[in-house]
Amino acid sequence: MHLHLPSTTTGTFHFAWVIPYGIATIAMALSAWPVLRRIGARNGILFTLAAGTFLSGALGFEMIGGRYLEVMNLRAAQGGPGYAMLTTIEETLEMLGLAVLSYALLTLIQDRYGGCTFRLRARDSS
Repeated sequence: MHLHLPSTTTGTFHFAWVIPYGIATIAMALSAWPVLRRIGARNGILFTLAAGTFLSGALGFEMIGGRYLEVMNLRAAQGGPGYAMLTTIEETLEMLGLAVLSYALLTLIQDRYGGCTFRLRARDSS
């Protein structure tokens, strides 16, 4: 048995959490602007690209999915293949955003500190 509570938001805001998270995202972007300017153009672009990619999945495709569910008159648990495709794109964009963030962080470390080195030692077998 699925409990389906009536939603007070509709359409692209079917999943109501996107509203406060969207507002928080704008606030964080505004507060991050000075930092992005200080870390240089290339690194700033990489971090912005990472955030944009992640958020296009996390917020953008979540909103598209909510609209799709309403237009098709479906529930999230029974969304069908169209909804499965939208969630796959959403999750892929989120993971791609995290991969770009990893690259951006490593690039920043390289630019600021000349890189970093990790050395792994074999365990002593005694």
